[in-house]
Amino acid sequence: MKPGAPPLKSTRLLDQVRERNRTMHYSLSTGKVYLYWVRFFIRWHEGHRGQVL
Repeated sequence: MKPGAPPLKSTRLLDQVRERNRTMHYSLSTGKVYLYWVRFFIRWHEGHRGQVL
């Protein structure tokens, strides 16, 4: 994340990823891949909350 990036409005992890993707002007396909990998990572860690990881 770049210094000076605006604060995130959402408290949910996947919403934060979506919001940051838009802020960083990533393409829609890049955003979808990022969300896929975040979901995969969470499942791999057996559903632990993002704050715990």
